Amino acid sequence: MRAAYGLPKRKFAEGSLEELLINERRSVGRAVADLRRAIFCGFFALAVVTAGVGTTWYGARPGSPGVQITDVKGKVSCGPLIALDSRSMEIRVNGLAKKVPMRDVLAVKAVDECRP
Repeated sequence: MRAAYGLPKRKFAEGSLEELLINERRSVGRAVADLRRAIFCGFFALAVVTAGVGTTWYGARPGSPGVQITDVKGKVSCGPLIALDSRSMEIRVNGLAKKVPMRDVLAVKAVDECRP
C-alpha cells in the first residue's frame, strides 16, 4: 500500500526543489525496497505452501492399525479385526482370516501397526 499511496501522515512543504527531489528519491527507494520484500515474501509463502502440500501428499503413510491377540499357549497373532462376537475373534493375518475362540484368548491389544 505504501508503494502505491504512501503512509497517511501530515506532510510539510519542502523549502526548495532540492529538498523535494531528495524526499521523492527516498520515498521511491523505500517503495522499491518494500516491493522487493513483498515479492520475496510472496515467493517464500508459495514455497512453504508447496512444501506443505508435497509433504501431505507424498509423505510417510500411517501403518495399518490392527489387533494383537495373545492366546493361552503364548502365541501372538496380529492383524486387522474382521469380526467379533461372544464366542470368537476373527482377524486377518497375512491375507488369511484366522478365527480365535474367546476361551483361548489371554490378552488383546490395539496396535498402530502389526510388526513381525
